[in-house]
Amino acid sequence: LPNETRRSDLQDKLRRARAAYADFRQKMFSANPGLKIARGELAPLKLDEMPSLITDSATALLEYAITENNTYLFVLTADKAPAKSSQRKRPTEINLKVYTLEIRQHELAPRVQQLEQLLSSRAENFHEHARELYDLLIKPAEDQIALKTKLIIVPDGLLWRVPFEALQPSEDHYLVDQAQVSYAPSLTSLREMRKQRVPVSRLNSLVAFGNPELSQGFKRRFELAYAGIKLESPGEQEEELKRMATSYGTNRLYVGSQASEDRVKSDISRARIVHFAGPIVLDDMSPMSSFMGLSSATAQQDGFLQLREIMDLQSTSELVVASTAEQSTGFSGDAALGFSWAWFVAGTPATLVSRWEVEPPTSSTLLSGFYSSIKPANRHRVSKARAL
Repeated sequence: LPNETRRSDLQDKLRRARAAYADFRQKMFSANPGLKIARGELAPLKLDEMPSLITDSATALLEYAITENNTYLFVLTADKAPAKSSQRKRPTEINLKVYTLEIRQHELAPRVQQLEQLLSSRAENFHEHARELYDLLIKPAEDQIALKTKLIIVPDGLLWRVPFEALQPSEDHYLVDQAQVSYAPSLTSLREMRKQRVPVSRLNSLVAFGNPELSQGFKRRFELAYAGIKLESPGEQEEELKRMATSYGTNRLYVGSQASEDRVKSDISRARIVHFAGPIVLDDMSPMSSFMGLSSATAQQDGFLQLREIMDLQSTSELVVASTAEQSTGFSGDAALGFSWAWFVAGTPATLVSRWEVEPPTSSTLLSGFYSSIKPANRHRVSKARAL
């Protein structure tokens, strides 16, 4: 009996402690909403919230799920309902369909890796692999998305390494030719990202950081950890940064010793777009250790601005561009997901990341055209996805 009494007493204390903990969490998250997002504890997406994610009939949301035995594709679209004689305006229906792709992760991984290698080496024989992955990953849903001009893709795992834009429905025709392509970590995070708003007074400036003055300590650590990645920055990088920034209009450019961690932390709260051009490594083996290389303004700074540090920043920018990002060891796709999530937690809802090394003249031309399309001075600005 004494044991039963003691057990009952302990269970009662445990119930009270759990209730007190739940109450504390609720109060803490209510007072600091950002904490819940930082911990990845987003409220599950409800059925009645789906119309807010897909506001027009031109958009399709594609979310992938890789399991041990198969891969699934969930497609969400908003389509006009069949017209009735008594209706002048056709209502919109939300359609959710699930497709079984009949391929396992261990079968998918080598195909994704091979396409990435062919594209990054500029091999001419990548077309067959791009068509094969299109047939595997997109074609099953072709009837549902055929007339859609905007695709928002939520990859899973190694599918973050797939350049969906480069997949080919047919010879000499790419997915990006028929639709704007963008990505999201998840549909729940997409919901939260659309809630974020940039203060109007800070909408017009671009801040660019490039060609940082790297310390000897940084170089030694980099060469030990990432022997397969070249550290040298192109000599013309600074001039190209100036051209890209000029094409946007209102800008601030920091290079050399000015491209420091301190400067990043102070200026990302005063910019609409933040552009990084320097050593940027996405590390699938240790995603939160992925980093941007910067100048060390003080002895306390090591020059590695890691994703775990980025999550603690206070950013009001609506877009971060990492034009010189490179993939390191591993092949999980977690680093690309982590990069997007870290900046989202910091306050930036969108990122633009290079998938492989691009020669400076080409990247400069592409990004100059991109910034020219979205600059504030334009009377009719276009979306970022369309500008690309």
